Amino acid sequence: MNLIKTFEKAYTKKLERGWEYIYIWIDIHETILYPTYKKNSEYIYYPYAKEVLQYLSIRPEIKLGLYTCSKKDEIKEYIKFFKSNYIIFEFANKNTDCEETEYGDFTEKPYYNVLIEDKSGFEPDKDWEVLLNYLK
Repeated sequence: MNLIKTFEKAYTKKLERGWEYIYIWIDIHETILYPTYKKNSEYIYYPYAKEVLQYLSIRPEIKLGLYTCSKKDEIKEYIKFFKSNYIIFEFANKNTDCEETEYGDFTEKPYYNVLIEDKSGFEPDKDWEVLLNYLK
């Protein structure tokens, strides 16, 4: 799985370069939660998504960010919902830890080491379980 290779590459670079954190950005709809396309609907996780995100949330070397097209008021609700499930997203669509480096300007594009997004090939129905097994 390419995502496992991406995680391994991120950890290798972290060690080689002495980085403090690995930044993981994750889409919400069709990635973490089943889409409903309705306001105020029930949030339903894909299998194993909740467990993986809870695990990543307690890892001191990992910071999670939401990568979403949701509106700002919706993002606040999602962050509150995830927090109530012990999932901590520190960023939404902008990584304030890394706005600009000597290698690039990240004021308009969030800096991340790993992207989990259905539009980039992540298959939530099976990949969360694969990721959970890898992380264990």
